[in-house]
Amino acid sequence: MSRIVADNSISPARDHPAAAFYTMELNHLQRGGGGATESPTLGQLLKRVGDVRKEATGDGGETPVHQVLELGDVSMEPRSLPFVLNFSNLTYSVKVRRKLTLSSVFPRRRDRLAAAATASEPVPGESLFTKTKTLLNNISGEARDGEILAVLQRIAQSGSIVIMSVHQPSYRILGLLDRLIFLSRGQTVYSGSPVSLPGFFSEFGHPIPENENRTEFALDLIRELEGSPGGTKSLVEFNKTWQSEKKNNNNQTQNQSSEDSYQLPSLSLKEAISASISRGKLVSGATNSVVDPSSSSMVPTFANPVWTEMAVLSRRSITNSRRMPELFGIRLGAVMVTGFILATMFWQLDSSPKGVQERLGFFAFAMSTTFYTCADALPVFLQERYIFMRETAYNAYRRSSYVLSHSIVALPALVFLSLAFSAATFWAVGLDGGPGGFFFYFLIILASFWAGSSFVTFLSGVVPHVMLGYTIVVAILAYFLLFSGFFINRDRIPPYWIWFHYVSLVKYPYEAVLQNEFEDPTKCFVRGVQIFDNTPLGKVPAAMKLKLLDNLSETLGMRITKSTCLTTGVDILDQQGVTDLSKWNCLWVTVAWGFLFRILFYFSLLIGSKNKRR
Repeated sequence: MSRIVADNSISPARDHPAAAFYTMELNHLQRGGGGATESPTLGQLLKRVGDVRKEATGDGGETPVHQVLELGDVSMEPRSLPFVLNFSNLTYSVKVRRKLTLSSVFPRRRDRLAAAATASEPVPGESLFTKTKTLLNNISGEARDGEILAVLQRIAQSGSIVIMSVHQPSYRILGLLDRLIFLSRGQTVYSGSPVSLPGFFSEFGHPIPENENRTEFALDLIRELEGSPGGTKSLVEFNKTWQSEKKNNNNQTQNQSSEDSYQLPSLSLKEAISASISRGKLVSGATNSVVDPSSSSMVPTFANPVWTEMAVLSRRSITNSRRMPELFGIRLGAVMVTGFILATMFWQLDSSPKGVQERLGFFAFAMSTTFYTCADALPVFLQERYIFMRETAYNAYRRSSYVLSHSIVALPALVFLSLAFSAATFWAVGLDGGPGGFFFYFLIILASFWAGSSFVTFLSGVVPHVMLGYTIVVAILAYFLLFSGFFINRDRIPPYWIWFHYVSLVKYPYEAVLQNEFEDPTKCFVRGVQIFDNTPLGKVPAAMKLKLLDNLSETLGMRITKSTCLTTGVDILDQQGVTDLSKWNCLWVTVAWGFLFRILFYFSLLIGSKNKRR
């Protein structure tokens, strides 16, 4: 039971009957107790105080649970409060349920990495830290003397980094801390162990008294120096000298320990923090581990293997995608609307010269649409750029892991979009090839989505702004379509622009679908009088066309009737200049373009994100 001291036994309520009193239950704030019985609430404790007051004053009235004295009453005379409560080691717990938003949480453990948390779902494994962090808010230093700080110490000893602010730390708290830093006007006046505080200030010429609180003495001295003309400059300079001497002494001790063994030199605080974050475990400022002097780094660069990083980054990307399904829904809707328009516009094309021209237009528009649809991948990395730079600054994961996971996560969506677009257009337009032709059509659509997504992702790593990126993407894709061979055949492209024809991303899927459609040598697209279509003679009567065919037959020395096949699919491929690569080679080249741009994206991250924290 806490000690209760009676300071004034005169009840103000009796002296001033008009004084206002209110009753308030405080059952939500319980006093911690380790006994088997339930501990009394603070309200019940105050009621007991009232019982003691009644015994002292002889008041027989009923004691309210909690009395609040209105000091604003003008009729009250100034006097001390009737009772003073002195709780020795009062401990209590506060449960606060709140939703936290953590932009990036990466506890570097070898067994797992936590995904980034948003406001709706906290990070698994971070609940203990979150509750402890909430519990420490607005609690005085004395209240932290109990089990809370002991729990934090165990968390720190397990390898996590615990940073907390303490108001008036007691001797027990100082005994649990590993390192203290005193700052004065932005400059370090002390950095070291709490145990070294007496020796430091003794050497400075201001020894700490035996029964004096070390931190309070240090703060008072720093405040006194700040008010002096010279300020804390002398203390700052002394700290630098003291740190240098301490480091030299540590190095001499290490050199004298063994001539055959090599030991790690002392790490500064900044180096220790960097090493701790990199390893996922705390690294002491003075390490005695034996290492090989030829080692290029004192600590492992990355705490986790590549596959672990890829798994965590992939899970984080999938989680973010699941939380924003409208993005994929809008992209799928755009693809389906485009497929529906194309299917209804080019519905069941026939095998005529006009049908051939319409097929060429359909293929050019369909292939370019797949690339333009991938422009939505541009803002993905631009929005994650600063998160990526912050996380890789301390080697939270490899850039290659980020690129690979980004590519793996993008594939399922591309497969679904490709299947939806292929199914919506292949049979509706009346394309040739049957199930085998549909399968290749699906593969080349998927390869186009892959190459387009990789190209846009690479640009997102180079271009810093979204609007500028969209402008560049639209312009370059228009150039790719211009030099693809649809508007002008390869044989007609000027020599100084022919190189652009071969680097065009639209060229290879466009030629692949053309070969998939017109590769059958037995399928005829121009018969007899259809040879006059799309010419000035196309409007003459059919009888006149037959006479022209007869005259043409006599001239050529071969029989040409209205059913004679004059142009096959192979002839159309020759007319379009699609003869340099097979359809499967065009497929592999398109896929290779996708991998090339992913590699370029990696190098753009490697070059453009060298922002190591200093």
